[in-house]
Amino acid sequence: KTSFSVDELTIIQKVGRTEYTKNVPVHAQLALVKKEKTGESIFNVEIDYIVTGRSSGKLTAIESKDFTGNYDKDYYWTNKTFPILNRIASIVYPQENFDHQQQKLF
Repeated sequence: KTSFSVDELTIIQKVGRTEYTKNVPVHAQLALVKKEKTGESIFNVEIDYIVTGRSSGKLTAIESKDFTGNYDKDYYWTNKTFPILNRIASIVYPQENFDHQQQKLF
C-alpha cells in the first residue's frame, strides 16, 4: 500500500476574488466557509487543501489540517502526476503518444 503525507497531497492556492457568482473553485469554497466562521477577509488568502473526491461532478476538498487519510487518487493522478510524467516521457520518447495510455492504467 502506498501512502502519502499531508505535505505531499496539499495544494496551496490564493483566493483571487471576494465574491463569486457561479463556478466557485474548491479552494474558494473552503475560504468562504472559513470566512463564515471567522469573519476575516478571504481576498488574497492562501488556502491549503487536499482534494477528497467529487460530488455532483464538482471537486470536494478539506483543509490540510483536517486530513483524515482519504484523498481522490484519480484526481491526483490525472491532474498532478500524469501531466508531469507525460512531459518527461514525451522528451525521452518524442515519437510516442502517452495520452491514450493513461486510460489503461486505471
